[in-house]
Amino acid sequence: MAPGLLMERLLFFSDPPEKVDVLIALGSEPERAGYAAYLYELGFSDTIIITGWGSSVDKMAERAAREGAKGQDLILEKESISTYQNALYSKKIILQKGYKSAIVVSSPYHMRRTKMVFDRVYRNSGVKLLYCPTGLLDGKTLNKRVARTECVKLVYYWFRYW
Repeated sequence: MAPGLLMERLLFFSDPPEKVDVLIALGSEPERAGYAAYLYELGFSDTIIITGWGSSVDKMAERAAREGAKGQDLILEKESISTYQNALYSKKIILQKGYKSAIVVSSPYHMRRTKMVFDRVYRNSGVKLLYCPTGLLDGKTLNKRVARTECVKLVYYWFRYW
């Protein structure tokens, strides 16, 4: 098996989208909010949580609004600085609101770690999670540096949070 294909199979994960209570766009990359807004426009949910740090969340909210999401349908969480905190803080919001299902949106290379962390944090919460990645780096190919970095983070998260 070619190393690139092996890396892709290790990192990438995707569920088919279905109607959920809320969409969760993970911070730092506006494309994630754009894709969450796309799913919102298609009717998969009426609400989007954007979780991340500070002004990056505002930029993501602007992107979601440009893609058609209404301001009142956006919940902005601006305190999380890691994938683990994205999961913790979004879970708090979801449980407070009484939501029972969510689609988590992130980049394709980030989905395996996202799934690992969110499944752990949401375990026994009663919330059904689906995982839908954005397009592959907005049409760019997965480069070796990004892939290596994500593999290191995947191993780190495995040992850190298990």
